[in-house]
Amino acid sequence: MYSLESSSQPRTPPSIDRHSSSSTAEGLDDIQQAYRDTVMNTPHYDEEYGEPLIQDMTIEFGEDLTAAIMTNTQLTPSLQQVVVQAATAASARRTAFSTRLDEEEATLEDAYQTLTTIGEQYEQITDQPRHQQSVDDLWETHQQLTKCISTCEQLVEQRQTQRTDGHTAEPHTDKVVDLQEYLYRPLDVTYPLLADGTTVLERCLTARRQVEEELALRL
Repeated sequence: MYSLESSSQPRTPPSIDRHSSSSTAEGLDDIQQAYRDTVMNTPHYDEEYGEPLIQDMTIEFGEDLTAAIMTNTQLTPSLQQVVVQAATAASARRTAFSTRLDEEEATLEDAYQTLTTIGEQYEQITDQPRHQQSVDDLWETHQQLTKCISTCEQLVEQRQTQRTDGHTAEPHTDKVVDLQEYLYRPLDVTYPLLADGTTVLERCLTARRQVEEELALRL
């Protein structure tokens, strides 16, 4: 069964106190430390990202705001407001991304059960050699395989629709990427569920063609 990569877990954006009135460099230091303690504080950060603070913050907040946080000498009220807005937006993105991950996990679990069931049915259906089956048995086998094929086709079609119809990830502020491509990039295939579903479908199609060939010889 597939599992979501640990690197795919959303990182928590920094929590900024809206009511802080600090106007010194200490406030800017607090923001940087809050960023380290939240966004960068994940077990897999060094392994997956390994980026210095300024580089990671630039990806999250953009160049201008990051430069202001890193180089300004005072945390002015206007800068504090911009930081709060950026952190709030980042939090919303992370929450949405977490929801997408939950949906993806549920999709994988459902697909795993479906493909497992079809695999078990396939083994039972194809257990007896075709030449040992009666014509009626062959027709029954044909119908059973057709049901398996229909289920597989629905699964593959649904997965393909997810891939092409807004099933996206938003790990950064500046781009939207395909969710499956983002999650499964370490694997040999970009779309593993599509690949497995297609493999099972082809096996069922091949078995049904063999049944049809046997029926053609009998009729």
